[in-house]
Amino acid sequence: MPRVQDNVSDLLMAIRGFLQDRLEEIQTTALNRTVVGNIGRPELPGIDGNDQEQPLTDSIVLTLVRTEEDPSRKNQRNYRANPLAADDSTGILYRNPPVGVNLYVLITANHNNYANALTLLANVMAVFQHQNKLTDDGIVPWPAGGVYGDQRLKFSLLSPTFEEHNHLWSMLGGKQLPSALYLVQTANIELLPDEDRTGPPVTEIVLNETIN
Repeated sequence: MPRVQDNVSDLLMAIRGFLQDRLEEIQTTALNRTVVGNIGRPELPGIDGNDQEQPLTDSIVLTLVRTEEDPSRKNQRNYRANPLAADDSTGILYRNPPVGVNLYVLITANHNNYANALTLLANVMAVFQHQNKLTDDGIVPWPAGGVYGDQRLKFSLLSPTFEEHNHLWSMLGGKQLPSALYLVQTANIELLPDEDRTGPPVTEIVLNETIN
């Protein structure tokens, strides 16, 4: 059955797991509970690391607020070396290139105690200041089977203007909470088919054009 490589939900859950583990290293407390959910609808539960629904109250909430195509990933080749050739030799795999997607993730400290919320937000920023690049090594694994084995996510703290900040929270319902907006680069969204179009490697080039 075809499957999607780098499902956005899986990536957000990987980020959630990484963030909560690092926060617990800084300060062991129940306030570090981190969930993926829509902070604009706090009455709905989010998803924690065990894929269980959890309320968004007294939590650090990861909310996807925007996606965009990464322009630097355009115009990629539609063929690549196939490391899984049946005859153990390197062949050619024909497949449309994945879509490179940048994720805008709002991280909100949703706690009734304002001092606790500010402390947790500072801890979150410290985590990504210390390590702003993640790979699939040692973190929640990305879906297996992708040809691109080098999976990386880079985190950049954004500084929206007051007007942009106002628009963002107006879109989310107008209830402003301590938060930080991060740009996460780059998720490679790709459909992995059951069978790929393959071919032998290019070993010889023949030029037979005659110039008069």
